[in-house]
Amino acid sequence: MQYNKLLSFASQVFYNTLMQARNKIKSLAALKCVTLTKLADMMAQATGKPYTFKSLVGKMQRGTISLDEAYLIADLLGYRLEFIDKNTNLS
Repeated sequence: MQYNKLLSFASQVFYNTLMQARNKIKSLAALKCVTLTKLADMMAQATGKPYTFKSLVGKMQRGTISLDEAYLIADLLGYRLEFIDKNTNLS
């Protein structure tokens, strides 16, 4: 029984992480008045790869957007991704 609870918890954490990333991308695109269809077109133009609305949404649902794709999405939407050392005092 304990194993099932742990597995259920892990599944929920994984699902929440996927939804957070998906919702974050959708929100950032909406703030820039860019639809996911337009974002996929922009990604295809920037990379020469065949991104479509369906493939982009599929990647978001499966949680398979690569770090390179995340950087690209951020750049195309006018944002930047940063890694900040959490041990650094920023105040």
